[in-house]
Amino acid sequence: MVRYKMQDIIFRPLFWFLVLITIGAFSIHPIYNRTTFPSYYYVGADTNGYTQYPYNIFNGEFGSSRTPLYPLFLKLVYWGFNCDSILNEVEHTPQGTPVSDHIVQGEETCFYVVCFQLCLYILTLIPFYFACGKFLHHPVIHFTSVLLIGMLFLRYQWWILTEPLAITGSLLFLSLITFYHFHPTHGLSIGVGILTFFLIMLRPVFIYLLPLLSAFWLLRFFICPQDRQYSISGILTILLVISGLFGYAKMNLKNHQCYTISTTALNNHFIIIFQTDYYLRSSDAEILEYISNSPLNCKASKYILFNDLIERFGYDRIKCFVHTTIKDNLFDFAVFNIKRMWWEKDIYFFTPLYFLIAFEFLIMLCLGIYFKQFPWFHGILFFNIFTYLFVMYFGGIDCYERLIIPVMPIAILQLARHVDLFATINSGNTENTIKYLQNTL
Repeated sequence: MVRYKMQDIIFRPLFWFLVLITIGAFSIHPIYNRTTFPSYYYVGADTNGYTQYPYNIFNGEFGSSRTPLYPLFLKLVYWGFNCDSILNEVEHTPQGTPVSDHIVQGEETCFYVVCFQLCLYILTLIPFYFACGKFLHHPVIHFTSVLLIGMLFLRYQWWILTEPLAITGSLLFLSLITFYHFHPTHGLSIGVGILTFFLIMLRPVFIYLLPLLSAFWLLRFFICPQDRQYSISGILTILLVISGLFGYAKMNLKNHQCYTISTTALNNHFIIIFQTDYYLRSSDAEILEYISNSPLNCKASKYILFNDLIERFGYDRIKCFVHTTIKDNLFDFAVFNIKRMWWEKDIYFFTPLYFLIAFEFLIMLCLGIYFKQFPWFHGILFFNIFTYLFVMYFGGIDCYERLIIPVMPIAILQLARHVDLFATINSGNTENTIKYLQNTL
């Protein structure tokens, strides 16, 4: 009996999928990448902001620019593995080593953090594998696509930044919303909302999920009478999430006089108007005078200058200063950001993504009109990418290449769906093709 169970496990594609992912996790360990030697983990300018996070959420303390989930995750790892040390960047680097690849003290702690992140990622790939099987019908395409996504985003699991959990959370969100589309339940509608709250607390850019899910549940409520009870559960969960975010913003107001989840978006906007000299057109003479009299080293670091301005004039006044400047120079500001989308070195590599979004919108529109059916699943995939990009551009692009990665698996799956569709069309069975299009719409 045991022998037959073992054979049943061994002959399952999921078993070999996990074996290949595990092999890949060890084979791409940064220790084999000599460009980062002798540091075995990837760090960046934001790393210390999380590892040295001085606030305790359980005491009602919050950071103005850092949401607390990743710092709490690090502290959980320290506590779980009885680590006394915390991560600190060394003041010097070996000759020839890039500044971004600093050696990190407490390599043992780094190891535990990375292993924990990696385990969460691999565990999330299991429901993700089954979710993709719901709409990718050809076994080879299904297996290859999920394996490609699993392997491509393994390298980001070595970051001591929010990227690992952001990717894991994004894949889990896609899995839950896919399961809900094919088999609606109260648990899934509530679970998607709870996950959304944690994702926003991990990285504020995930705020786009709130309007996306709100629209989804409201449309389901009015268009699908059979799903109204599940939609109500989803709407109530989203309302609780919004209440929690307002409570968080209120605590931030108490701690930092900033009624917001994070000051990062405002900081990014300030950097743009400072770099483009739009701020010089402002009518706030006092702020302009303060900036002009600031030390050169302060102007060199726009983050330091921004924090100084917040401390000197208060968050609300700086917010008014930045937003009024943007409003008064809206056309120039829009043109500047559009140019960045296409030509800036961190961004132009992803221009094919814009064409994919336009193509997906046309396909979704045409299929919806042809079948006279609301494109639920196609729409949730499309708007997941579109709204994410919109919020990123609205919040000010910074480190685009690493911030865009949570939604990149969706783009890969969109392409995989088209390959799967072509394989279905080539089968010559028109009835199966029409059924396939309706089920994945």
